[in-house]
Formats: sequence, C-alpha cells, structure tokens
Amino acid sequence: MKVRIVSDIVLFKLLLNDWNTLFSLGSYSVFQSFHFNYYSWKAELSKNPRNKLCIVLLEKNKKIDAIFPLYIDSQYTLRFINDRHADFCDYISRKPVDF
Repeated sequence: MKVRIVSDIVLFKLLLNDWNTLFSLGSYSVFQSFHFNYYSWKAELSKNPRNKLCIVLLEKNKKIDAIFPLYIDSQYTLRFINDRHADFCDYISRKPVDF
C-alpha cells in the first residue's frame, strides 16, 4: 500500500474520474462527492492562504483504493474539507480501511 498526498488544486481536479469511480461503488452521501469537496475547497477554504490542501490517497498496484478529503487549517489541525459545511464527512474507498 502506498500513501500519496495531493496538495494543490490542479492535482485535486485530476482526481475527478478516480473519485467518481470510488463514489459509485458505495452508498455515499453528496457530501462525499468530488464536486461538493472540490468546490468547497476552491470557493472558500483555498481563499485563506494559511489553509493547506492535504488529500490523502491510499494506492495499491497504482490504483486508488481510498480518498480522504482533508486539509490543514491555520491552526495546524488536520480536518475534513467539509467539516464546517456538511452534516457528514468521511473518506471513500473500495473496502473499509482498518485504522
């Protein structure tokens, strides 16, 4: 298993197809969709230069198995992108992740 971090908006946008594939495999809420997370980041959170995008990808055999839509806020706290804007925040994955 490989861990990769996406830390810029260009690479975030490139996750669209992989994100939608994972999203289609489960019973996820709209709050876990690519578009909800992408536009939440782009429209509001990215406006604060102290916020840092930190999407965590778990990959196996060059295939994305899980996406954790996170960022680091101005207080250096790791947070879900939509923790202030949505009723539900969570990762998406091919199978459950054992923490």
